Amino acid sequence: MRAAFQPIKIHQFLCIAMPIAMVLLPVAITYLAIALVLVLPFVVTKEELKKVVLSPYNYPFWAFYLLHLAGMFNTENMAEGYANLMTKLSFLIFPFLFFRPKNENGLYIEKVLIAFVLACFIAIGLGVAYSTRLWLAGHTSFEGFPLFMGRNFSPNLHVGYMAAYYTFACMIVLWLKDSRASNSILKHIPAAFFYSVSAMFLLAVLLTGAKNQTLFLLLLLPAYVLVQMVRIGKKKTGIFMIAGLLVGLLLVSNAFPKITFRFQKAWEEMNTTHIDPNSISSTSVRLLVWESALDVFTKNFNSGVGTGDLKAELQKQYEQNGYMGAYEKRLDAHNQFLNTSVMLGVAGLVCLIWLFVFSLRFALMHNNYLLLGLTLLIAFSGLTESFLEVRSGIIFYLFFATFLNQVYFFHLPDAQLEKERFS
Repeated sequence: MRAAFQPIKIHQFLCIAMPIAMVLLPVAITYLAIALVLVLPFVVTKEELKKVVLSPYNYPFWAFYLLHLAGMFNTENMAEGYANLMTKLSFLIFPFLFFRPKNENGLYIEKVLIAFVLACFIAIGLGVAYSTRLWLAGHTSFEGFPLFMGRNFSPNLHVGYMAAYYTFACMIVLWLKDSRASNSILKHIPAAFFYSVSAMFLLAVLLTGAKNQTLFLLLLLPAYVLVQMVRIGKKKTGIFMIAGLLVGLLLVSNAFPKITFRFQKAWEEMNTTHIDPNSISSTSVRLLVWESALDVFTKNFNSGVGTGDLKAELQKQYEQNGYMGAYEKRLDAHNQFLNTSVMLGVAGLVCLIWLFVFSLRFALMHNNYLLLGLTLLIAFSGLTESFLEVRSGIIFYLFFATFLNQVYFFHLPDAQLEKERFS
């Protein structure tokens, strides 16, 4: 006898497949999202749809997208504007896609998170295999990076985004260690295993050469250890873990001196009195494009340059300032806050800050520590990358931000939902 059509199972399968595709096969994300939309009428109820609409957590996402839509009235490059709207469509749609089935025992959430961690683990293996192939071909470095570092360690995705994925995978592993329930499929795994896997992801972040995510993780992990020391009262264990972290960092920096060199070079460039206007060095060129972006923002403070005219206006400013390295590379602002400010004006900046602050407030109110870590990660990454302008960043953030919200929110009774809506 044929099995009955089970849309809930299909929906759960697609939710588990999404983080895997995000890391290993980004081109499949669009098709998975379409499949989720198609199966949605079979799994969502009017009550659940009402909760989505009433959830105050979703308002900043929708407002952010609507501001981009309004920015089309202030843009000249309509084709670029439409492309931008399509890239950011996830802000509008994703809050409707994820639901936690009633009477679900929590393993569904665990499986989605484990799927992402496993995908990141496979990505590390692919990076090692790629660098090994280069080594066997006689290379000692490739595209300016030593083997097993930078683009040679992340061949399928930009190192900044892959480093963010590895950072969040590290957070997930530590969260899974601390939140295992009695029915968890991980309940018999010793804590040492989780610490070892998190250390592996820290090493992976270091090898990508992404300074921003490396710094974020190096701030996060000691904070995590301190919280653990307070929570379980084992000061000796905490001190041992911090000492182990420091020793590990020293060993890695000795094995891969390029890591410390990149930080030293960035520090020197930030403290120099003169920057070559033709520079395309990672830190120097960011300082130049940030200055140019601020110039454009101050000229278009109220309404911005429009959804489709960001690059054109920045190009004009680069040329006017004589920053030909940034001009030839056609760089964006390399800062999400500046990028949004230039594009949408002060309203866009306020909305972006509202999005992050509201997410942090929500996460702290409900002890949603993964959502807290994710929000801090994206906001921190946004200081040096236009993280929410590229599909790799948008899909990553929107998937986990909405998923981690919905799996909590759909267990609230209606009375509490109304209270949260107006609190």
